[in-house]
Amino acid sequence: HIKSSPFDLRKKKITSFRGGSLQATQLNNYDIHSTQSMNTINVNKQRRMSQETKRKFLFLITYLGYISIYYARKPLSVLKPVLEKELGISREVLGNMDTILLATYAAGQLLLGQATRYASSRTILTLSFIITALSTTLLGTCSETKMMTFYAGISGIASASANPLLVLF
Repeated sequence: HIKSSPFDLRKKKITSFRGGSLQATQLNNYDIHSTQSMNTINVNKQRRMSQETKRKFLFLITYLGYISIYYARKPLSVLKPVLEKELGISREVLGNMDTILLATYAAGQLLLGQATRYASSRTILTLSFIITALSTTLLGTCSETKMMTFYAGISGIASASANPLLVLF
């Protein structure tokens, strides 16, 4: 019998908690199983914490997304007096722009059910954010009433999917 030192390393085949086997190096008088169970507990705590952090982050992003889509519909109604005064756009034309925005918003919500058959909710939501941002930006940069009405309509359709999909997300 050979006497072993405390620094002697031996290969020992052990079974893991998941039923498989693995090759591990074990120091003399060192319980590898208790170390494995402690590591498993630490990993589970880290996973739980990371899942909780992920849920909080997703809630924050979802809430900010809803707020941004909600406020993307508001610039036209807020700027009506300024547009009337500085660009000389009549109230009738501004009312038509508002009507187009709200009508396309309503139509977009009705068409959302059909759209989810062809694409995932995440894809539609991402496209909704991008298209709403672009159309609202373009609406703010143009001065021609026909183009403003067009961009308001595009913004209405794109922003329609935000609220229902964010609730499902």
